[in-house]
Amino acid sequence: MEAETGKIARMEATADKHIRYGFMASEVSDLISLTIEIDHVGLEFDQLYLRALAELPSWPRKQFEQSVGIHYHRTDQRTVSIAPNPPPRS
Repeated sequence: MEAETGKIARMEATADKHIRYGFMASEVSDLISLTIEIDHVGLEFDQLYLRALAELPSWPRKQFEQSVGIHYHRTDQRTVSIAPNPPPRS
């Protein structure tokens, strides 16, 4: 948020078809929607990871469970609470 004007912007860096890098004007509602969509994609990734993990052959889990650096949720929680489904992707 720009302190002097109160305008809200988000940082964007993309090279999808053309390079875009910098601050883009935004609204709070847009940022909330984007956050919800990112959370849903992260949850989908967690579910895919668990499916892939289930397909792997078993191995001794003692070392895995004792590791402080391996967690399957980005939030480091066993349950994830997120808002309702995000708007469809364009």
